[in-house]
Amino acid sequence: MEFDLGHATRRIDLTRDDLLAEAAEIYDRLANRVAAARRPGRGLAVHVGAVLAGLPGATQRLAQIAGARAVTLPVGAGALGALACADDIRSRPGRTSLVRSLGWRTPAASLPPLRPEELEESGMEPTHLLIRATAYPIGAAGLELRIAQTGGFETRADSAADPADIVLRRSDAGLRVEPRAGVSVLVNAKPAPSGTRLRSGDRIAVLGSTEEAQLIAVSSDEA
Repeated sequence: MEFDLGHATRRIDLTRDDLLAEAAEIYDRLANRVAAARRPGRGLAVHVGAVLAGLPGATQRLAQIAGARAVTLPVGAGALGALACADDIRSRPGRTSLVRSLGWRTPAASLPPLRPEELEESGMEPTHLLIRATAYPIGAAGLELRIAQTGGFETRADSAADPADIVLRRSDAGLRVEPRAGVSVLVNAKPAPSGTRLRSGDRIAVLGSTEEAQLIAVSSDEA
């Protein structure tokens, strides 16, 4: 990147990794919003506009969402789509209509079906909780968490006198989140009542805090 500053020309060299590091949090928030829109057991097609698709790593991050298929749209797809849907979005004389969504118009055969292993329900059970680049194991008894004054997550020591703010508890029905009274938990950016089922890839947060922790599955197979 070069730009003129007075009589001098300034240059900045940016690597793809630099851009990905800066955009990671934004991409994660976008992916959480998209993941929250998917119905359990069903796939989700994500239309990616040309501008977003041109950003390094954006489409790849959306493709990581369990059960989602990212479809890159050509340049000008918005205008072409408006023309194709003119009958649906055109207002009647003397009236103004606000159209918030339109039906899927691409033939289903144009998208390959999702494989069973791509769906969320067939994935591995979470084994660790990733907090600020550190993975904490979720044992047979689960994992107890506390909310620090800064709003971030902390693992609760066995000797801590105060009760846990959030408990990730294992059961025959899978891993569940159990917040104490007064603590509002979000799972994939949506309010999660006590007992909400957790799966690998889910992100948990506390209402009012910007920090998220991600549930991951670590394979026991050795390379």
